[in-house]
Amino acid sequence: MALFAAIVGGGGMVNIKTIDNADTRLYEKITIPLDQIGELSSAFHRMRCNEAQMLFADNQEQLSLKTAVIHEVHEENPREPSWCPEKAFNRSG
Repeated sequence: MALFAAIVGGGGMVNIKTIDNADTRLYEKITIPLDQIGELSSAFHRMRCNEAQMLFADNQEQLSLKTAVIHEVHEENPREPSWCPEKAFNRSG
């Protein structure tokens, strides 16, 4: 009986380590990028809103102000972020 308990316990410890590794990969590859995607989404909507307001600008000063905001947002968010992985998640990790 004790031998059976030791075998089951050993198998459980191996499986817990496998689950822990999978959980770490999931957090690093999926959860963290979700926050970064949210930031990019906010930047996109800021640019979209300012571009729409540019269409209705009454004078050159308002147009220049909205253009400056768009350039600022663009500088804060490059086209190819350094955090963007080539493959976000695959079976091998």
